[in-house]
Amino acid sequence: MGQPVNTTIKDFVDVGDPSAPIGSPAWCKAAHVQLCATKHKTDWEVRHLKYDLREFRDKERWKQLPDSKGKPFRSWKQYVETPEPDGLGVPLESVQAILEITKDNALIGQVLGKHGGDRRSEGARNQVRDAKLKSGTMTSDYLLARFERDHPEILAAYYRGEFKSVRAAAIAAGIIEPPTPLDRLRADWKKASAEERHTFLKEIHP
Repeated sequence: MGQPVNTTIKDFVDVGDPSAPIGSPAWCKAAHVQLCATKHKTDWEVRHLKYDLREFRDKERWKQLPDSKGKPFRSWKQYVETPEPDGLGVPLESVQAILEITKDNALIGQVLGKHGGDRRSEGARNQVRDAKLKSGTMTSDYLLARFERDHPEILAAYYRGEFKSVRAAAIAAGIIEPPTPLDRLRADWKKASAEERHTFLKEIHP
């Protein structure tokens, strides 16, 4: 979904009350206005937006806000992708990119793009994806790039919130093999003390 390019605080009929009790509708409205304002400051570091986004998502602050028809938002995705001033007006995948990013000194503008979305060409997006794939290490960026290239259905399900983590999605995609009971036994054996190993051997070989 798109968003007004030049949204300002004057576009908000109700700007809320930041001094209201935390989590109340008035406080959440004020926090939403601040989120929208921060999103437009493309020279700010990601950490300024990531913390507030995580607060809104994990504590479900968005449930305190009405959509353009005055009804509560039905989902995090609906709130995120509804255009300003009611929602954030950002593709869910862009918000997810901010929440997943590990280098907080990246600029918001580099992640969201000038108008709040990824407006790079397909070729440029592929170059970014391929650069992440070259690392070969199981970072979130690498795994998401693998999903985009090889498992778009897993990527879509991940962004819908059907997986608790990137790792869980990677296991479903077959990229990561979950440890077997034997693997866990071997790992626990290495951690066990000599006394614990002796007790264990006595129990399995009485």
